[in-house]
Amino acid sequence: MKPLLISLPDALAHWRGTAQDLADKCNEVLAGVPSLADDAGAANERLIRHYVQVGVLTPPEREGREAVFGLRQIVEFLATRYL
Repeated sequence: MKPLLISLPDALAHWRGTAQDLADKCNEVLAGVPSLADDAGAANERLIRHYVQVGVLTPPEREGREAVFGLRQIVEFLATRYL
């Protein structure tokens, strides 16, 4: 397996969003990585929630009733797709 070296944009350092926002952002990043481009468009809100439920992604932070995802979940999702 060839090592995957990608550089995430600095704008993602403080990124926060909902499960749907996370899916959209992951699809955007996947599309720019040649070895993962075939997976682009594979992320959706249902998959994100499933990954949280089975422990692939760490649970999101809570702000009141809202679940808020961040950079950590983006990195975890990308690592999962690569593996």
